[in-house]
Amino acid sequence: MKKPVLHKAALIILYGLCLSIPFSIVLVEFFAGILFVLWVVRLLTGGGVIRRSPFSFILLLFIILRLLSTIFSFDRAASIDSLGTLPLLLVFFPINSLFNRKDMERAVLILVVAVSAAAIYGSARVCFFGLDRARTTYGGYTGLSLQIVVASTFAVGFICKSRRWMIPLAVVLLIGLGACFARSQWVAGVVAGIFVVAALSARSLPYLISFLVAAVLAAPESVMRRVLETFQYGGDSSRFELWKGALSLLNRLPFMGFGPRTFADVFPKEALARLLDHSVWNYHNDFLQVAIESGWLALASLVVLWAIVFIQIGRALRARDWLRIASGGAMIGLFFASLFNGVLFDPMVMPIIGLLLAILGQKRQPELASGERILLVRTDRIGDVVLTTPMAALLKARFPGISVDMATRRYAMGAARISADIDDVLNGDLPLFAFAKDIRRRRYSAAVMVHPELKGALALALAGVKLRIGTGYRAWSPLLLTHRVMRHRGTDRHEALLNAELLIAFGIEANEIPAPNLAASERGIAFAEKALAESKRPIVVFHPGSGGSVLRCSPRIFGEAARALVADGFGVVVTGGEGDFDFVDEFLESAGGGVLNLAGKTDFEQLTGILAAADIFVAQGTGPLHIAAGFGTPVAGIYPPSRRTGPDRWRPLGSESRIIRPDLPECQRCIGARCRYFNCMDLILPEGIVKAVKELAFVKGATVQKR
Repeated sequence: MKKPVLHKAALIILYGLCLSIPFSIVLVEFFAGILFVLWVVRLLTGGGVIRRSPFSFILLLFIILRLLSTIFSFDRAASIDSLGTLPLLLVFFPINSLFNRKDMERAVLILVVAVSAAAIYGSARVCFFGLDRARTTYGGYTGLSLQIVVASTFAVGFICKSRRWMIPLAVVLLIGLGACFARSQWVAGVVAGIFVVAALSARSLPYLISFLVAAVLAAPESVMRRVLETFQYGGDSSRFELWKGALSLLNRLPFMGFGPRTFADVFPKEALARLLDHSVWNYHNDFLQVAIESGWLALASLVVLWAIVFIQIGRALRARDWLRIASGGAMIGLFFASLFNGVLFDPMVMPIIGLLLAILGQKRQPELASGERILLVRTDRIGDVVLTTPMAALLKARFPGISVDMATRRYAMGAARISADIDDVLNGDLPLFAFAKDIRRRRYSAAVMVHPELKGALALALAGVKLRIGTGYRAWSPLLLTHRVMRHRGTDRHEALLNAELLIAFGIEANEIPAPNLAASERGIAFAEKALAESKRPIVVFHPGSGGSVLRCSPRIFGEAARALVADGFGVVVTGGEGDFDFVDEFLESAGGGVLNLAGKTDFEQLTGILAAADIFVAQGTGPLHIAAGFGTPVAGIYPPSRRTGPDRWRPLGSESRIIRPDLPECQRCIGARCRYFNCMDLILPEGIVKAVKELAFVKGATVQKR
């Protein structure tokens, strides 16, 4: 299936962003802005899947606290000015929402190539133009060295995945990192590289260690001295004095911090006098920077963010997911660098951090193995349940050997049980904790919230179902669902297709859907054979009730059609539940004699036997109509002219059918008594029903054969 235009455009922007990161902050901001716009458009128009990331809430909290610290800043103007690049960190959100694993893998590859070019450029300036440290076209050596740490870590990951042509790029990156003379980044790069090699190709680890030892032995004494100064907190940076002075501020730290870019004004004068380098704009430590600028709450959120990073790295290791392992290695490198440098708020690194978090927090597309169980939650009406059962067929075709169960309301459980594709049925009317206990007992690997209901979503979360899939257009969706499908349930597609679109989270894209595969029970069939034994053929079953789910056609109209059919020699039967007696009485009064009345005389199982045995079934667009069609019984469906409840969305599937509607213009939705055509269903002519029945009963002079 071709990618949507919006997705193609977003991919181009993502690749442009990764390509421009080492070269132009202006282009980076431009591409990031376009990416945010496309993300908003996608949220408004629907489409695709939003996978809940473990980083979403804590990162958003950190950003909010960062912004609040600006309000309480010691120097508000300076603080506001310093936050101009903060949206570059927020690029995590559109990347996490818009792109899948393949997209991100290509983006990383482009980033590696771009950073390699920047490393060549910076190294050439050092070698041939006397520059003291390798820099990019618009930034300093710190930003470039951090970019190289990330890019080289991914290059190692690519190499471990047998992409050996990455080796020249890895060498270029190492040369560029050496030309930066960034001591803490050397350490970060070594740690990140060792981690990735140990995780992905342990047999290569001795060769890597040997290479590093040889590099240390061959390095000039001046270079080694610079590396050692990183750990001694000495040399020209005087980190020890810088940290000591910063820590002395914590005794009088306001709740929200002093505000961004105020450290130079509040730094203790006596500590400043002891610094060899009197510049205190860079704290050389992300944690100190956040604590001083934005307070203890922001520091706590940063600590939690890094804790989640390391948890996700552990999960990536268990999953043997090379891309997430490489992303985790890059984050480990940035963590070590952040202990000695300002990393988190470097504009040359912020969009890369967003990309890394999106990769690290994204899980593989859900896969189900033979023997695993999945639950479909559809706790509304019978017809909705019937039109949900094709999802089970699609899932079983995609994952052979799985079991698919369904949770429904108590009164609709029978509609799920007659589906050949549903293995077991749960009672969704149980109290919340009892429902969650029942779900937990069955150990489901995944669940799909077909009907978006808070109680069901809570039950799935309480039961600990790992994969919880549903619509993203509910306030509780980000909290309770792991995969949110951003698809509007418009009126231009069939309900069964709308249901199946939720399966895109499993990689299932269904343009056509199988019909419900229903089968009446032996008890139901035996009852029908006995009840209909004396009826004339062909048998037409009328069901005049509607359960209140659609605008109702008068039972009188049904009855007049039945009278005409009886006169033409058809056997006519009327069915209905206890709530349909008034409708049935009005139907019988209009129909006259010759009608077999089974209303209130069948349970659900017996009713399905009647629907399966009938030659034609006539009803409004309700549950029994969809059940009859699922049995293969030809049906005549009575529908209102409203798009929301009309046949485009609710037509019967699985059998020959005729649709009967009032001869009126189509409306978007029914507005009830305010409509000048209300009740438009009374405009349906009995002759139209009779004509539809006869068309179904006789095709070229023969009775329609059911499947």
